[in-house]
Amino acid sequence: MKICPKCQVEVLDDTCVCPLCLRVLQGKGGGTRIYPKVQFNAKRYQLVKRMLCFMLLMIVTLFSVINYLIYNSLMGYIIVSASAIYFAITVNYSVLHRANLAAKILVQTIGAQVLIFVIDYAIGYEGWSINYALPCICLIANLAIMLLMIINHMNCQEYIMYQLSMIILSLGQIILIVLKVIERPTLAIISVAISILILLGTILFGDKRVKNELIRRFHTQ
Repeated sequence: MKICPKCQVEVLDDTCVCPLCLRVLQGKGGGTRIYPKVQFNAKRYQLVKRMLCFMLLMIVTLFSVINYLIYNSLMGYIIVSASAIYFAITVNYSVLHRANLAAKILVQTIGAQVLIFVIDYAIGYEGWSINYALPCICLIANLAIMLLMIINHMNCQEYIMYQLSMIILSLGQIILIVLKVIERPTLAIISVAISILILLGTILFGDKRVKNELIRRFHTQ
């Protein structure tokens, strides 16, 4: 009998992947296929991807021409380039990629922070990206992951590593506070505290699967 290492469901037919999460099954088994085979339309995916890339190229070209004719500023090109890269990551990973929602939130968080900092730096760096935008983005991402956990509470252990990743991102703000890069640390401290509280709440109020997931992830033997 085959079993999914993630969902822990037993599969009786001859499929090699879990019908729920598409992970490779463990064990041996066989029989008539009883689950429908999900078809992935690669041609349509490539067509949509090419269309979006073409649209992105047109938008970047248009804004570059406007910047050249009106401002002719190097910072303008930097903002356009950074925005285009962020848009490409958003479309490719968060829209077209079949990744976990929490993973998409994490990628969006990192991308948004970089983009906001680049814009702040390009227009003269007044510090609003570090003092306000960065902690607010972390705070929103933490709340979004917590909402996913509430909705999918039966599998909340799946979000442990994403929570740890968010804590690492949030703790980076503490380093910036110590280095006095962040001059107004209130929002940053709140963001870090909420990240830690969400993780502690998951561990304290979660079932054994949460603790087993942590043990499995950090098992060194």
